[in-house]
Amino acid sequence: MMDVGFLITTYNRREACQRVVDSLQGKGDIYVLNDGCDYDIIGANQTKRERHFGKKGYWITVNQLFNLRGNHKYYIMLPDDWLPVDNMVEKAIYLWENITDDKKTCLNLLYPAIKGLINWTGFPAKDKGLVYQTQWVDMCFICEEMFFSALGRIPRVVTKASSGVGRHISNKFNDDGYNLYQVKEELFTQQEEHNISQMHDEKNSGISFNRATQRITDTRSK
Repeated sequence: MMDVGFLITTYNRREACQRVVDSLQGKGDIYVLNDGCDYDIIGANQTKRERHFGKKGYWITVNQLFNLRGNHKYYIMLPDDWLPVDNMVEKAIYLWENITDDKKTCLNLLYPAIKGLINWTGFPAKDKGLVYQTQWVDMCFICEEMFFSALGRIPRVVTKASSGVGRHISNKFNDDGYNLYQVKEELFTQQEEHNISQMHDEKNSGISFNRATQRITDTRSK
């Protein structure tokens, strides 16, 4: 088994998340943070919260997920509604290891980059051989421990359009002189559940974090 920690948040996508976790078996340790649903994901270390924090509390969710990460050589954060292609993990590690840059912090895995495309940091994507340098990241990436030590704790993020967490991470690393990269090839396929947004379902969300409202279980042997 490779020394990888997989980091996944899930809400109201039991079947989709289970497919993702099934596809990762034997690849590393899997950590799932359930944002307010009571279903079990089999084959993972999972933490369940009784409260749904949703978009407004996503910064809390990500901080908590990062705290669950354990000690690994590589970390891969991925969504619960995109299915990894065959050998995604091996390809991601290969691409990451071939970025010769002491200031690299993460490699965005979900979407292939487009040369010249400008995102949150105003940086036009540059071709760097196997990958693009883009200076932005969304919440699907590979990294090492330096990512977390350089990032620190994500502060409360207030935004209307999205959670704002990816934007915050991108801007912080870019402003601090770190480099962010993105793949050129498809490493995930979209699941049907992706078309129904759960991030913006705020009906049951609340952001007052209470450790007494969480339960931690290990379903790897089930």
